[in-house]
Amino acid sequence: MVSSDWVDRIRAQVSEIGVNDFTISAIIKQNPNNVGTILAFSKGLLSALEIQSSGRKNELRVISGSLVETFPFRLADGSWHRLAITFSASQVDILVDCMPVSRRVLKFDPVTAIFNSLNMSIWIGQKTTSHFLYQKGEILCQPVQCPQAKSCKNPISKPGECCPTCLKQCYFRRETYDHGETISIKECTHCKCTDGTMQCKKHDPEKTCPPLTCPLKDQVIVPGECCKVCLGTDYCASHGHLCHSNATCLNLQTTYTCQCKEGFTGDGVELCEDIDECLLERHHCARNSKCVNTIGGYSCECASGYKKVNQFQCEDENECAVNGSNKCHSHSTCTNTKGSYMCACNPGYTGNGIQCTPICNQTCENGGICIAPDVCSCRAGWDGAKCETDIDECFQERNSSLETGALCPANALCVNKPGWYLCQCMDGFQASLAQSGEAQCIDINECSEDDACPVGLECVNTVGSYECRCSSEDHHCSSGCWNEGRLHPSGSNWFRQDCSICNCESTDNISCSPYSEDLCSQICSPSSLNMTDENPLQCCNKCASPNITTVVSPSISNLKTCQHQLYPNLHFKSG
Repeated sequence: MVSSDWVDRIRAQVSEIGVNDFTISAIIKQNPNNVGTILAFSKGLLSALEIQSSGRKNELRVISGSLVETFPFRLADGSWHRLAITFSASQVDILVDCMPVSRRVLKFDPVTAIFNSLNMSIWIGQKTTSHFLYQKGEILCQPVQCPQAKSCKNPISKPGECCPTCLKQCYFRRETYDHGETISIKECTHCKCTDGTMQCKKHDPEKTCPPLTCPLKDQVIVPGECCKVCLGTDYCASHGHLCHSNATCLNLQTTYTCQCKEGFTGDGVELCEDIDECLLERHHCARNSKCVNTIGGYSCECASGYKKVNQFQCEDENECAVNGSNKCHSHSTCTNTKGSYMCACNPGYTGNGIQCTPICNQTCENGGICIAPDVCSCRAGWDGAKCETDIDECFQERNSSLETGALCPANALCVNKPGWYLCQCMDGFQASLAQSGEAQCIDINECSEDDACPVGLECVNTVGSYECRCSSEDHHCSSGCWNEGRLHPSGSNWFRQDCSICNCESTDNISCSPYSEDLCSQICSPSSLNMTDENPLQCCNKCASPNITTVVSPSISNLKTCQHQLYPNLHFKSG
């Protein structure tokens, strides 16, 4: 049994070919009085097509469903037989040992019956599990491979046979002729070999020859031919010719001849094969070229580095010429040679000529790149022959016009760095992003902190700073300056422990100046003894000494600490 998948494959092949006929062939041996199924397309007991042989009734049966067609023939004789059953639509032909047995038009169409049945299997042998059950059968359809035919000029294909065969030859007048060959034994008598028999027939020129249009004096008799011809007749055009496709038909006086074309050799009729001029050295290719054979001729191909002068000669190609085919670098020199060229990097460059890189005798520093001999291309932020000089972007900004635009936003200081710069917000401002995405420095509201001012003073925020002021309702408030644990009234002066002189300009706004003789004399004058310092005379006594150490005290209140700009967790005490 063969699965239903194979039935689907048979359907597909028949459908693809587009025919409704097929042939079942088998070599079979059946014992006498044996009855059984040879082949069946069936599902269970129902068969779309089944072929049986009965040795009891000596008949062949073709079954489709409930329809049964019987053909009298004794196949069950214990001998091997070749059976072929061909179905063409509803017609069936049965052949046994290549002999026709029966032909009949059935009451059903086997191809249609197979196509219209589903889930069928193919059974070879009895349709039972105990007789000839094939679990893995295979059906292969392929073209018939014909054996090589005997050497004859006119093989034929007989009806019902696939492969052509040669018929019998004729032996006539000590010559052998193939089937289909014709000869003229004399004028107007033609003989033809037909399957071993030479049949000759005489023709009447008056009835069989075509009328001629030329004068009688120009009509000539061709030896071996029945009909006369006119002088100058174009036999190649008017009578047709049997010349090979690679041959030329040449007219003669009373016939024509075939001559192979240039580049071919042969008899001009049966054979005209290509001549390999390159192999036989029958070419004209000059030096620096290569012969390449073609059908009916040859061509000359130039060697690498050469170009064609004409069909056969080649000359050196100057690859270094303008728009030449060289691959030299733009900073190299091309030198033409015979069949080739050379590339050499120009002075100041190194490489193989195809790739050349510039040479810088000094090292390009800070990420610079050598782009030409002793020329460095510096990265942004660096300058100089070796890119060794940092560009002070902040200096350029301070000395540029306002039209060029500032590097840093308002209320920020530009801090130069090696190769770059940094924008830091001034004291009293903090960094922020504007809605446009640009950086900005906005004012810090110091009054938002609880300990911005001492108790009893009001904090007033200013741009970049703040002030501690007394309330107008508090008449006992002092809005002086705190320094070193003491409150100094606004406008007062005092000596610090290092004898630098400080002044309370406004609330918590302290300005300290280093020692100077003029300032020391002014502070230590009798009119200034009301200074808030406890020991003003101690520092005044030092006014006469030129070795007083002076320092500059920053203007800062002792009530606040300073936060590091880059490290927020780091704070500094006031002062």
